[in-house]
Amino acid sequence: MEIWTSTAYENVRKAYQDRLNILKKVYSDIGFEMGAFHNLSDIEKSMESELLENPMPEICRSCYKAYHI
Repeated sequence: MEIWTSTAYENVRKAYQDRLNILKKVYSDIGFEMGAFHNLSDIEKSMESELLENPMPEICRSCYKAYHI
């Protein structure tokens, strides 16, 4: 519990939650209605920009799990 409730670990969890929220927003913006695909390029650029503004914690950037490998 000491590690889980530490400020450092709370910051790591917040960083991942922020990135997850960005992805959830992107998926909801795409929607399933016809014609949504013309916005895909703009949505992808927006997502990349937002993820750059909310990077993974430094210690996590070299972890293969962060890249779904």
